[in-house]
Amino acid sequence: MALYGHTFASVHYDNVRVPDSARVGEVNGGWKVITHALAAERVLMGGSVATMRGLFDELVAYLAVATQDGRPMRDDPLVRDRIGALAAEIEAARQLAANGVRITESGRVPVYEAAMSKVYSGELMQRITETAIDLLGAAATLDEDSPDVPIRGRVEQMLRRSIMMVVGGGTAQIQRNLVAQRGLGLPR
Repeated sequence: MALYGHTFASVHYDNVRVPDSARVGEVNGGWKVITHALAAERVLMGGSVATMRGLFDELVAYLAVATQDGRPMRDDPLVRDRIGALAAEIEAARQLAANGVRITESGRVPVYEAAMSKVYSGELMQRITETAIDLLGAAATLDEDSPDVPIRGRVEQMLRRSIMMVVGGGTAQIQRNLVAQRGLGLPR
């Protein structure tokens, strides 16, 4: 069982021979195949913004009716500021993900664009869950089966998933290097 709540397994093969008819790509062209596959994976990971938007919408609906110290949370300027900032960040993440899809649809490989989307979305997922915990309190860290858990335990689920989003498909540091070198032309 992985940290994000699902099973995970790695399979390794030793001494396997593959006939030429089953080869993907050109001989000695494996690096190109894997970089294209990783870019596609990162585009999909950046697309997790739809899941984040779902949690965000539930958080906003919860805050619209919740009270804290007898006052509606929706009237708190700090709550509104944090929610407004997240709304803008979610839209930025959506645009980055859509850009990766557009590039892929055009037949190109979005190497650094997918990296930007993946880094931004993974870290945004953490910011959303941190904000939800700050606003909802420790009960937001309870799982979906706990009584009185706000937002059906979705905060806890996304918090665990966010860790995988930051390291899966290549760590944020690796992604930033891709953006710097391939996107901005900076040296190694």
